[in-house]
Amino acid sequence: MPRDTRSRYVDYGGKARWGTWDQTEQEVILTVPVGEGVKGREVSVEFKVGHLKVGLKGKPSIIDGDLYQHVVPDDCTWLMDGPNVEITLTKSASSETWWKNVVQGDPEIDVKKIEGAKYLDDSILKKIKEKDDAEKAEKERLEEEQGKMEAEGGPVATND
Repeated sequence: MPRDTRSRYVDYGGKARWGTWDQTEQEVILTVPVGEGVKGREVSVEFKVGHLKVGLKGKPSIIDGDLYQHVVPDDCTWLMDGPNVEITLTKSASSETWWKNVVQGDPEIDVKKIEGAKYLDDSILKKIKEKDDAEKAEKERLEEEQGKMEAEGGPVATND
């Protein structure tokens, strides 16, 4: 039987070059840092069915790209929250339930884990997350180690 609550061991959103995001079945919530002291009147946000543009007036855009899926522009909102712009995108009825990313080209999350979380116990989800986190940490450690070796002029492993 599917669960109605979100698991704390599943990532429903992620990080992108422009900030962080999270989602529910109906909305995608973005947190875009713009800096201390920025006023709402200095922010420019444009919602289109398949495109989002966010920036500070007179400066290059922070986000300017095609969305992963369509939204309902008239139902999308934004507000200032301290040094961040909080943006709520309302998913269109034709949109996939779970988005892999917000803007096409951003890092993707594994939406299969979200769907699977409906049917799995949190203890199992916790073990899966711990394993994924350990694999990610090991990959980052190896990349850092390889970077140090390259910097020192030592041998570099290749996949040839």
